[in-house]
Amino acid sequence: MDIKILPTYRNNNVGINIKNKYKITYNKLPNLKYDTVSFSGVPNGEKLTKLFKYRLPDMYTGIPMLDPKDLEKIMKSRIFSSTLKEMVEYIKPYEDTLYPVEKQFWSYVKLASQLAPNGSLKDVVMLLYREHLEKLEKIQKPIFKELCSLAFEMPKDRLKEFTHLMRVTNKKLKKVPIIEKFSAKRFRYNLRKIIDEKSKRGNQNEILALKNLYKLSSELEDVTGQPYLKYDVVKNKIIAVNHSTIVYRQAKKIKKIENLFENSCLSKDEELGKLINSAKLNIFGIPNITNFNRKSFIYDLQKITDLLEDQKLAHKMVLTAIKLPTSRDNLSAFVVKAFDNTSEKIGLDLFSGSVASVEHLIPASKGGKDLLWNYGLASAHTNSKHSNYSFASQLEYYPNTAKNSQKLVNELIRLYKRGVFKSIRLGKDYITNFAKTLYKISPKNNRIKLDTHKLK
Repeated sequence: MDIKILPTYRNNNVGINIKNKYKITYNKLPNLKYDTVSFSGVPNGEKLTKLFKYRLPDMYTGIPMLDPKDLEKIMKSRIFSSTLKEMVEYIKPYEDTLYPVEKQFWSYVKLASQLAPNGSLKDVVMLLYREHLEKLEKIQKPIFKELCSLAFEMPKDRLKEFTHLMRVTNKKLKKVPIIEKFSAKRFRYNLRKIIDEKSKRGNQNEILALKNLYKLSSELEDVTGQPYLKYDVVKNKIIAVNHSTIVYRQAKKIKKIENLFENSCLSKDEELGKLINSAKLNIFGIPNITNFNRKSFIYDLQKITDLLEDQKLAHKMVLTAIKLPTSRDNLSAFVVKAFDNTSEKIGLDLFSGSVASVEHLIPASKGGKDLLWNYGLASAHTNSKHSNYSFASQLEYYPNTAKNSQKLVNELIRLYKRGVFKSIRLGKDYITNFAKTLYKISPKNNRIKLDTHKLK
């Protein structure tokens, strides 16, 4: 096997029961079940969203949260396409909402703005890329090596599948063109991510166009056969055409999506153009450079390990893969991911995790209700990590939750005394119910007791 691969860091996207290293509480990653698109807020949580403008602290980290309307304002200004000097001056009021990795990167931006005030955000990424690619490789390499060692305990058929996955992964990391099977689910998943990002910018024409594209993408079938064209890489030519019904239908539908895209207000969107072009290449079986994606790798690995009889081995392998770094947890991963993005997209990635959101304290999947007493206030960064994991497992990631939730309660009490709650018709019982819920769902040996006596 030719497996010489890149780096990463600790990832918190998967909940792990530390007491039993073989017991994992995770979902299939990535979650590809984006078959419907919702542009609505949290049911019965509208009143809480009216508090976002007060820059409240995240209940888990204590970091001030960014009002979604502020992010919308930032993106509409297109400040990330301007010079570094203008950008740094404009962003000053929002710097305190940045998370550690993003703040680290922003410190480089501020330094670069002094040395090259007329430079761009993309220039900063280009300058940092080579150094951080090497750092990322140093982290990733031993993780992939450990996976390969574990794989030799697999039966031959599973080892063969794993070897193929690693060869494909190796090519992705080396930016070698590969022929990949088209996945309608993955296409919709990536399209949904773009929709989520665009919706933060508040351009209603773009959102409407994206909804139309997503609706059309729902016609793509989730099962595909061999690629539409058989392509000889050595001879660099098409040697056969596959007229199987499914593949032919997929080819026609992706062409309809492309036509709709080209005739919409999104026609100059690079990220969307890349996604559609990549889908076409996959359907037609033409080699394409595909970036390594950590979530997709774990998802593909799980498809293999789920078939293993030895579940201890399966769990060991998934736990090992989870060590691969993410752009949220590792600066090098952030820089490498940003390399293929525009300045506007890099800027959006800097602040999208800081946006305030309403979170279910007890996940809906575990019987949590869409009611005020079950809502907390957390940033998109922390909210997106929680999925359907228990509150106890979240405390393992954020041991200062009690302290930071108290900071949130203190701010909420301050707003209540100023009359803000009355103006939005929110009762003070939200604060006491929030405290009661945290006490109830926290572990018996580590109860969170929030002080609300200042309400009286």
